Amino acid sequence: MTPRPDITTVNNAAKRELIVGSRTCQCASCEEFFASVTSFDKNLTRHDNGNLPPTCKTAVQMRAAGLETNVNGVWQTLPKVAA
Repeated sequence: MTPRPDITTVNNAAKRELIVGSRTCQCASCEEFFASVTSFDKNLTRHDNGNLPPTCKTAVQMRAAGLETNVNGVWQTLPKVAA
């Protein structure tokens, strides 16, 4: 098996680069970037009837769901504050 190169990148429409093997992911629908699968999942609004595919939240809805953008414009889950 050939080792995967560490610096393989994929250019996308937003002109940002994703490093293969990183945890950063991009939504194919809204093209926003997310720091983890958990933050990506918070972007999706699932519909109860199951007949419609999930839709992406707006920026306001994502902030209400506990997401914020970092300095690179990547959405991430806000750290939990100890009570």
